[in-house]
Amino acid sequence: MGEISAELKKFKSSVEPQIGNMNSTCSNIISKVNEISSKTQTIKSGVDNYYDSSNKSTILGKFDEIGQIYSSISSSVSSELKGMINSADALVGKIGELENINTQIAELTNKMNSIKGSSDTEKYKRSNYQSQIASLEKQFDEKHEKAKSDLTALKGKDSSISLPSSSSSGDTKPVEVKDLKYGEVNYLKFTAKNGKTIETYVYVPKNPENIKLPVLLYMHGDSAGNLPATTALKQGLPRMIDKKEITPQGIVIMPYICGHDQKGTTEALKELTDEVVKKCNGDKNRIALSGHSHGGILAYKMINEYPNTFSCCVPISGSGPVSEAFKGMKVWSFNSVNEGNNASLVTYNAGVNAVKRVNAAGGKAKLTQLRKRHRYTNDETFEKKYLSPDGKEESVLDWIFRQTRA
Repeated sequence: MGEISAELKKFKSSVEPQIGNMNSTCSNIISKVNEISSKTQTIKSGVDNYYDSSNKSTILGKFDEIGQIYSSISSSVSSELKGMINSADALVGKIGELENINTQIAELTNKMNSIKGSSDTEKYKRSNYQSQIASLEKQFDEKHEKAKSDLTALKGKDSSISLPSSSSSGDTKPVEVKDLKYGEVNYLKFTAKNGKTIETYVYVPKNPENIKLPVLLYMHGDSAGNLPATTALKQGLPRMIDKKEITPQGIVIMPYICGHDQKGTTEALKELTDEVVKKCNGDKNRIALSGHSHGGILAYKMINEYPNTFSCCVPISGSGPVSEAFKGMKVWSFNSVNEGNNASLVTYNAGVNAVKRVNAAGGKAKLTQLRKRHRYTNDETFEKKYLSPDGKEESVLDWIFRQTRA
């Protein structure tokens, strides 16, 4: 019978009785915050309609900042805190499985020990029980190591929770493209010629040999509204870079794409990318696209709008129309089989069909199946290595940076 570590036992005994209460509390917080946010917008509307002053725009802007803070709190609680609680609940279940395995081992051991004779039949029964016990002990050891690993990972998740400060974005003064610091995640505001302003983060690796660097434009999933720009760093590749879990050997542009108003967005993103390539010694023949959910849809859109520009595309839970611009385009699509099959452009079937359209247009596309649900596919894509379209077992980022424009 295996010994469950004291840390796991303590975790289960202290957390299990509180799971329901914690979930309920999170739901109450979200409800109250959304209610206050709604009332704040009602006051803002009243000020906008009836207040007349030279400072009116400033005051309305303050209401927007307050609204962003409330939205960020609601988002953090619903995704990050609830995600931790769900992980804790799953871990409690795994510890319960370990307890059940020990119970089975004890029962089989008692049965085996009750056999006293030495006949061939009795020897066979004892041998059979021993085999079952050995199998269960192996299961226990594997599950026990996984549970300990999950507990360690759960402890590390608290560092990724980011409730907002009084600032609307939580960032310091933005830098200019020409002032980007190498080896760091830089925050900047970029205003395109069409007037569109994009808040973005840019990672540029240290480049002592001053070689031309590959570039990746990564676009996060759609936001519900005006959230802090740091939303762009919360999941998937941007989070891994920001937390220094990986150090890419190329330039990564990670814009915050606000809400559903996308007028002029692709044009501004193209201009931003060109500026970073120009000022940071980027390789114009190795500019890749990737994005999650709505970001994946935007990636398809940008290839259609700017043919002969990008070296490859990695849409994650995304798809889109395909034109002649995809001829020769290398696409490595990641879609989860657990995303459902409705009419949305982010489902598994949508990804399958988009890959077929790319190949029919003369492109080179491959789809890799994921298992996690939609919210977590952006993490799953960059967490491990896969068999790439080039037939190599490698990370997605390594494949992206190796591709050259056709």
